[in-house]
Amino acid sequence: MFEIPQTYGEAIADVNSIDNLLELLLASTERFGVTGVFIADLPSRMETLEPHIQLRGWNDAWIRYYNERNYVHIDPIAQLLRERATPYVWSEECAVQPLTSKQRKLMDEARDAGLIDGFTVPIHGPQMRTTCVSFATGAKPLQRSDRHNLHFMAVLSHQRVDQIIHAKRPATAKKERAGVLAPRELECLHWAMHGLKSKEIAFEARLSKRTVDQYLRSAMSKLRAGSRTEAVRIAILDGSLKPV
Repeated sequence: MFEIPQTYGEAIADVNSIDNLLELLLASTERFGVTGVFIADLPSRMETLEPHIQLRGWNDAWIRYYNERNYVHIDPIAQLLRERATPYVWSEECAVQPLTSKQRKLMDEARDAGLIDGFTVPIHGPQMRTTCVSFATGAKPLQRSDRHNLHFMAVLSHQRVDQIIHAKRPATAKKERAGVLAPRELECLHWAMHGLKSKEIAFEARLSKRTVDQYLRSAMSKLRAGSRTEAVRIAILDGSLKPV
């Protein structure tokens, strides 16, 4: 059962680009009926998916269409990522989950775009990071051994993608990461740096407490921080906040 993943694990160590990794992954998973693969970090509720995509291995037109409509925030498959620790098959989940009319429309459009079914592997990392590794499959059901193999290969692929991305930009990663913070997120972090609570920040920024909390959660997600204090520390190190 583990012959394919072991072979893949040996081959992936020599891959040094995202394009070559995609080519290897598609070739290695073809025997399981995989027609495409997609890797991305799950964005916060105030973000779009596009900046978080790491590997694009299916229909470019569908990815553009999906992003233009900000479907990630209503996608029933994406919504399961935060609460699941084990992989799942799209059709099996949609059969038991109550879907809204918008969600049913999304899944119908995905099938029309060639994503007939799929297998998603959630990967939960440090500092609240959640990554999605999704394989597009056909109508043929995945066997139990196929699911084990794809799960193992997804974990290896995610690790290698991270290594390739970080190797390309070791000196600028922190600056680029902090650069995505919105002005209001920086403003809320500024007041948090001075020890203000959400209610006090809301008064200073003339926002509601709920909005302040949303901005701070978004900033924490972008900075891969597990707390407001850690987000402030990272932003100071990145140079986006001045310690005054």
